[in-house]
Amino acid sequence: RFASECVFEVRQQHNYAAAKQIRALVESVGRSALELAADPAHRRLFEDREREREANAAAFERTAGREVRYGQVIQLRNAYSGALLAVTRRSAHVSKDARRVTLEAEPGEAAWLRITPRLRIHAEGQRVQLGDPL
Repeated sequence: RFASECVFEVRQQHNYAAAKQIRALVESVGRSALELAADPAHRRLFEDREREREANAAAFERTAGREVRYGQVIQLRNAYSGALLAVTRRSAHVSKDARRVTLEAEPGEAAWLRITPRLRIHAEGQRVQLGDPL
């Protein structure tokens, strides 16, 4: 079972503008997202978030199976839980010089990972090959 929990799928960078606005609104007014969704004054924002989710799902369907290229921004989705890998601003437990990596249900931009080559022999736009150091 452990091995199946450690499988990630590569996804195209998703947009989280409406979700980010909702999180900011929840923090500023001190009410839950469910309470705000029921409020007619905020209904449009929640409709925007739903459209955003649909657009992200459609983009995934369009790009599934395509190759990954250097310079591309991706997201890693855990196949078992559906959560996304996110890099936080907080320090890692093991090393204070590293960032903490978590699995988040709705991480926003913290889940955006840019694929950069570790070696100078690779350039942006080139296909990432199996075994390439990143």
